[in-house]
Amino acid sequence: LREALANADIPQNAIRTQEIGDYWRQQGQDFLVSKKFDITLTDFNQINGIVKRIDTKGINSMRIGELENKDMFAYHQMGKIEALKAAQRKATYLVEALGKKLGDVIRIVEERNSNIFPFAQSNVLSSDAASFDNFRTIKKSYSMQVRFEIID
Repeated sequence: LREALANADIPQNAIRTQEIGDYWRQQGQDFLVSKKFDITLTDFNQINGIVKRIDTKGINSMRIGELENKDMFAYHQMGKIEALKAAQRKATYLVEALGKKLGDVIRIVEERNSNIFPFAQSNVLSSDAASFDNFRTIKKSYSMQVRFEIID
């Protein structure tokens, strides 16, 4: 695997052995050794290079644990602002349905945001390699609890 990664231009200092273990295939059968690697990639296309070069015999799964973007802080800010605006829009039409008006903000509680990685939680086998091109978007979800004053 390390040789295939080197051929895919992955530097050795980007590869870390995460876990080594052993287990029995079935009671009284072959003894197997398992290894888990943590590989830091700088370009999504490196995944395509790895999948093309590795021999999948003996590989149980590949999982993308984390994706980052250098502009992530700005995206967080925009997402939070949009969540706050959406809360205000929703509160406005609900309050207007009661014949009242929306007043000032009383309280804002930022709920924990959840990351949505459509491919990160499932195992990726070699047969799924072509599907990587369809999943290069990092999706974030934001929600706010906002209390507004209600004006008669």
